Amino acid sequence: MNLLEHVKNGQYFCLKENPTKIYKRINNRIRVRGINRLVVRVKSVENGNFIDVERPKNVTVIPLGGQIV
Repeated sequence: MNLLEHVKNGQYFCLKENPTKIYKRINNRIRVRGINRLVVRVKSVENGNFIDVERPKNVTVIPLGGQIV
């Protein structure tokens, strides 16, 4: 199973539930609100918006590799 946590920074992917939208993994961040939590920042290729994914171990993706041509 391909999870968002397995996609490397800089790689493109799409969500398994919605493969029509492409995203790029940007970096990992640690969010501190009482407890430390891993957050993965991704960027939408369609509109350039940044999204923070708080549970990357629960997100199933389809990896697309390092470049979109």
